[in-house]
Amino acid sequence: MSKKSFERDDRNFIILFFVLLVVGFFFRIKLSPYFTFELDLNIFRAWSYALNTHGMGKFYDSTLSDYMPGYMYVLLALNKIQAVFPELTYQVLYKLPANLADTFNALIIYWMLKDYTNRKTAVFSSVVYYFNIALIANSTFWGQIESVHLLPILLSITLCLKGYFSLPVILATISAMIKPQSYVLLPFIFLISAKSDFQKSEGDIPYKALIIKCVIGILLIGLTIALISMPFTWNKYYSDGFIYGIFKSFLFLKERFLFSYDRYQYTSINAFNFWALTIGMWVNDQLSFGITYQKWGTVLFVLLFLVIIIRYFYSEILKPLKSGSPDSDLSKYSSHNKHYLNSVFAVMLVFFVLFMFVTRAHERHLFTALALMSLIVFRSPLYMLSYLIVSIIYLLNLFYSYLYLYPFRGFSTATFTPYIDIIVIIEILILTFLFISFMKQNPVIDKSLNTLLQKIHDYLKTLVCNYKSLV
Repeated sequence: MSKKSFERDDRNFIILFFVLLVVGFFFRIKLSPYFTFELDLNIFRAWSYALNTHGMGKFYDSTLSDYMPGYMYVLLALNKIQAVFPELTYQVLYKLPANLADTFNALIIYWMLKDYTNRKTAVFSSVVYYFNIALIANSTFWGQIESVHLLPILLSITLCLKGYFSLPVILATISAMIKPQSYVLLPFIFLISAKSDFQKSEGDIPYKALIIKCVIGILLIGLTIALISMPFTWNKYYSDGFIYGIFKSFLFLKERFLFSYDRYQYTSINAFNFWALTIGMWVNDQLSFGITYQKWGTVLFVLLFLVIIIRYFYSEILKPLKSGSPDSDLSKYSSHNKHYLNSVFAVMLVFFVLFMFVTRAHERHLFTALALMSLIVFRSPLYMLSYLIVSIIYLLNLFYSYLYLYPFRGFSTATFTPYIDIIVIIEILILTFLFISFMKQNPVIDKSLNTLLQKIHDYLKTLVCNYKSLV
């Protein structure tokens, strides 16, 4: 086949991808009125109304809200959009940010992966994310905002892998201003960016570059926090001076975080995780087994987080620094792909571990880890199988929580109760498998899935050609 034929096939495949995204978005909009978790969506509507009625400066004083200020900007805009387009139903309107975010996330996944695999595999991974019914259930049916929270995370990782530092730090901080667990991403942004500094130093430790990067990172985090927070505090403190206003914005953020974090002091808030298996859901996490359950969860997470980040630091920075040998073009390509895989894998594992072991987790907090798994499914059928199983578990967990308030056609939470232990055990086994796979650091890419994708592509192409000949 000629080079032009390859390019034409590639172009047609990309056109098909964009058609799928448009069709997928259309169906998301059409499905938005169904299976809504009305409690959450009505809370968003109330906050949106309060933001436009009382203003950002008085919002938290006039309204009980356990969300960080990041998403309040979106809710502020939605109320104004509703005034312009009153014919839009509230289900469509208030689910629109999540549905749009899912579409942009799919595009980012493609944009990221095309540099590390081929375009067909990048499209496959993007479609695997976009048409995952478990993720659709969160955004399109339930009406939650995990995909909005994921958007700056994906952009941050993508840009960081492409060599940027400042913008990824800002994006990660924006994500944390929506949901604070995103702060676990910042150490990886620093290490991914530091890798290039070590490569340029030719075997020496680039102390100056690392110190400058730390200072810039801290300043950018502080500036981003201040800019997002100040509209909520400025009218109270601006008369005391600019510096004092900035200082109060940080205190405000601390207050919002503690209010959000301390509101549900339970082991598990309907989450199928370690605590659901061992202690049970909705158990006060201030009860103790030597130390409180909350501290046990924190200790377990911190230990596993340190293991992951130390392993990542060793494989990506320390080991290459020790070898000091120049790479051939082939080894550079292999190292490039291995760097991508290790980076995404490490971040995904941290979010998975966070959901499994930290107390006060909600069922939907597994969303980020599951979405990031779609970035590695091309590597092995075992990863694809893990992704499918975790997707099923996530969907069951969402359905369980939905039934908690809205029993459906004879189904209730009691329907699932006998099976929760086995579901969590399967989840822990998958996490263990992924953890071991990451620790082994095997850079060899399994070609069997790529072969299967090529066969599917060839079959679809044959069907299209036969259809054209008949027409």
